[in-house]
Amino acid sequence: MKYILKILFITVAISSVILMSSCSKKEKTDTDKNTDSIITEDTSAPVDEKNTENEKNTVITDEEKAVNIINSYVNAAKKLDFESMSRYISDNRLPILDSYREAYAVYSVSDERIRELCKARLSTYKITPVSAAKNENNIVVKTNISMVNMESLENKWMETLCNKYPEYTALAADEMTPEVVDVLIQTMIDVLKEAESTIEVQKDFTLTAKGDSWIINAKNEDFFPSN
Repeated sequence: MKYILKILFITVAISSVILMSSCSKKEKTDTDKNTDSIITEDTSAPVDEKNTENEKNTVITDEEKAVNIINSYVNAAKKLDFESMSRYISDNRLPILDSYREAYAVYSVSDERIRELCKARLSTYKITPVSAAKNENNIVVKTNISMVNMESLENKWMETLCNKYPEYTALAADEMTPEVVDVLIQTMIDVLKEAESTIEVQKDFTLTAKGDSWIINAKNEDFFPSN
């Protein structure tokens, strides 16, 4: 049975943000006009200078936009928000989620439960843009990606399973009921929540202009390797 559980794990792991206020017009009296003159004379220039300075300070470079897009994509992917993901990347497939759905299809596991497991796995990836530079009409964002060691994760899963549910380590294939599989999934989720990222790689992601924004020329698998 330990062999069966290992095969199940490997299948899952691999195939795993001005308010504008309007002022009503009113007929001004001579007193109002005099008051308006005083206000305009005393404060209009400084306010305009401040607004101009603020506008300068809020200008975002294309490189900063590209970094923000990488971060926005990663945040959306970890929430399985495919609608938001599609604004940043053209690839709408997430192999980890697909593999989990396939692996658990025969056990009548709900899609909600599978998505919970997938989110736990995606949370182990630490993806950090470190620099961005223009390359002709594109922008290349150098990015660090940290992930868990799958072999160590497998060992930890088996260890936790043996310690908490030793009776589940010697089950026959016909004893793999939905209730048993749910325990296996919860054990994996618990292990993933405590997992540390020990493998680090660096990848360059190229972004191409699309209207007023940029789109990432990559696949989801490039950000979240499933093995």
